[in-house]
Amino acid sequence: MRRTLLIVFGLIIGSVVVWLNLKPGEWGAEHEPSAADLMAPLQAPDFAAYIEASRRMIVEATAALKEPPGPEQIERRLPFVLTPDPATCPPSGSGLPRRGVLLVHGLSDSPYLVRDIAHAFADRCYLARAVLLPGHGTVPGDLQRAGLEAWMAAVSYGLESFAGAIDGPLVLAGYSMGVGLGVLQVIENTTADSPEIAAIVGFAPALHGPLDPTDARLAFLQLVSDFPRFQYYAVRRQIDPVKYESFAVAATFEYMALQDRIGDLVSGMPLSIPFFAVVSEADLTVPPANILDFFCHRVEGRRRLELYSNHGQRLLPCKNIFLRRAAWPEDGVLEITHVGITNAPDNPVYGRQSGAYVNCHHYQNEDEALYRACRDPANRPQNSRIRYGEPSPENLQQHLIRRGMFNPDLASLMSELLDWLDQTLGAGT
Repeated sequence: MRRTLLIVFGLIIGSVVVWLNLKPGEWGAEHEPSAADLMAPLQAPDFAAYIEASRRMIVEATAALKEPPGPEQIERRLPFVLTPDPATCPPSGSGLPRRGVLLVHGLSDSPYLVRDIAHAFADRCYLARAVLLPGHGTVPGDLQRAGLEAWMAAVSYGLESFAGAIDGPLVLAGYSMGVGLGVLQVIENTTADSPEIAAIVGFAPALHGPLDPTDARLAFLQLVSDFPRFQYYAVRRQIDPVKYESFAVAATFEYMALQDRIGDLVSGMPLSIPFFAVVSEADLTVPPANILDFFCHRVEGRRRLELYSNHGQRLLPCKNIFLRRAAWPEDGVLEITHVGITNAPDNPVYGRQSGAYVNCHHYQNEDEALYRACRDPANRPQNSRIRYGEPSPENLQQHLIRRGMFNPDLASLMSELLDWLDQTLGAGT
């Protein structure tokens, strides 16, 4: 009897081990880490060389894929530079642009997610540069081998690239996790060669404090995350040309480390640098209440927060918070989402035009008919019940939801943001 129990127990353990090592059906070559040197671009002698080194890295990292990205897709994932037009933006006496902005994308994204806001900065006479965080822009599997220290190195590289390139203040503008990296850079001041940052601009800032270390799910994932079955929160075929659709669990632990470090530092040293934040109350990725708490209690310098909301005038938690209209019925937009906050309505990848990428992951493997209807390019807000918003339970109950990937208010928002920076930094600089 005892021998039989041992055999059964061994079979159970063996079956569990086999199951843990099984790869989900959508697993492809892109879910394995590439062999490319993800840090190689950061050895480039200047920013132009950095862009070309990043291009070579992406080509190398994606060469083994069944359908490697084409030249246009690679171009969209690259770091970039936008130079102000000297005809409308007279340079300083030394011939340099009078101000600069470093743009930092978020987790699982690429620099494309900050390209539309970069154009707005360049139109207002900023030399705009965007970095590619290591592990991004290649294959989702690379987020298993690049983390916080590598991301901070990329931000430092981008900041240092402005030395001798501008003759005036430097702004750091981030999206989601990119804001957290910028805040940590300011607080730690880890590189003496980095130019001083004059202000931080944060879109959907990932600044919500340390994650709960007692969270049972996170504790479980830390135990089993070496097994393929638990290396990703979701394994999906890569359709989005510029952003990962499979999210590596390892990246979550690096994100937790970022939040821990920010929380430890800011608790004893509030942020005193000018800070402009843009937040959507509907955000399902970063809890808006935690961002508001950070803004109200940990930012002591000149500050302003623009809050997209559908709840009208009410008592706000502190001063310098201003409400913005979140619903745009003429575009079928119910609210501004986390993933759409930085993209213009005419964005060629994420905009409202026919043929743009649509995000319907919330229906995938849940309701095949709704998934097909959501992805159907013939379904537009004008001729169907399709609406753009976050896939919240309330929205899903009332509408056929595409997760909104663009912001109809972006032009107006950027105008107000840049006016605020003019007042903060000095319009004549």
